[in-house]
Amino acid sequence: MTTLAMLITALSLGAPASAISVDGQVTFEVDGIVNTVEKFDEIPERAIVTTGPNSSVSLRFKSGSMVRLASQTQIEMTQLVHGATAGKRKERIKILTGKMWARIMKLLGQDSHFEIITKHAAAGVRGTAFWVNTNSQSTQFVIDHGQVAVQSATGGQRVLQGAGASASIGEDGSTKTLTLSSQAVENLRLEVNGSASSMIQDLRDMRSGVWSKQKARAASRRGLRQPDQPQEGPLSNRRPGDTRRGSVMQDRAIVNVDLEFP
Repeated sequence: MTTLAMLITALSLGAPASAISVDGQVTFEVDGIVNTVEKFDEIPERAIVTTGPNSSVSLRFKSGSMVRLASQTQIEMTQLVHGATAGKRKERIKILTGKMWARIMKLLGQDSHFEIITKHAAAGVRGTAFWVNTNSQSTQFVIDHGQVAVQSATGGQRVLQGAGASASIGEDGSTKTLTLSSQAVENLRLEVNGSASSMIQDLRDMRSGVWSKQKARAASRRGLRQPDQPQEGPLSNRRPGDTRRGSVMQDRAIVNVDLEFP
């Protein structure tokens, strides 16, 4: 049973999201350590992603789903798990504050899900696109296309369908629904998604594989700028792969030099 449990664990690994577009100041925090997000960086499970003023970031998930955070938005990558098959994908995002657009791919199998959670509500989605806007008082969901099942923290559920369909959930669980005008939807699209041309280019790059090639080149450049650093240990200047033979390493010698100054 131990071997089987290890195999199941190995086949259900955390799959980090990739930053395919970064504008302005964006950071992610894991275990108290804050890092600046650059294009093609991988954002791991449990990371808290924050965008600064006039900043945005687009994240692509292993399932092919994509989200775009507007300025002054903060989310937590609560769960990013992918099994050995496409029918075992579990992705969950908690939006702490701000605005986000999400395009969720169709998922296979009952064991797969993509969930968006806020303080006031949760949305389980498959194959749709929508916006979320949340703060301490309320959460609003607006459909771009497709449909979303929204459940309030108190248990009430609404299904939103069609462009502009919207639901606002308050702290007490009360839900107000309406349909936004096409102009209001377009204003929201510009505010959260940026220019249409930039979003279209992101999607084209993602589908064509261009972003994967650019990611590999960026990683190579970062490797050249930041070569492997010596690791401290019982032997000075020892690095992984070194083997000690007397006072000489397998690949190089350690030379101690004493300098005297007048």
